[in-house]
Amino acid sequence: MESQEREQIEKLARVETIALATQEDVRELKNIIMSSGQQIVGRGEWVQRNDLVDQRFRDVGREVSNLRTKHEADITAINAQKTPWYQVAAVIVAALGVVAAFIAIYANIK
Repeated sequence: MESQEREQIEKLARVETIALATQEDVRELKNIIMSSGQQIVGRGEWVQRNDLVDQRFRDVGREVSNLRTKHEADITAINAQKTPWYQVAAVIVAALGVVAAFIAIYANIK
């Protein structure tokens, strides 16, 4: 009988050792889960972030498109304001004609 009690006590001691080891493992797993949970972002938060980033990209794209359109309009307006070369040449020829006339008048006076 004493040997049976001793076996039962040994079994109980092994079970208790295993139970304590299991509790430590469970505690360690809880700590791992808690620490990894702090680094994980929830799906809803992730989707919200992605939507915000996508909206910002769309806004930037729209702004770039507006700036390109405005730039093209500005270039068109600048090109419309430029005087054609033949008009500039006509003014130069007319000025040369006036100078030649003055020279002719001045030469006739002498």
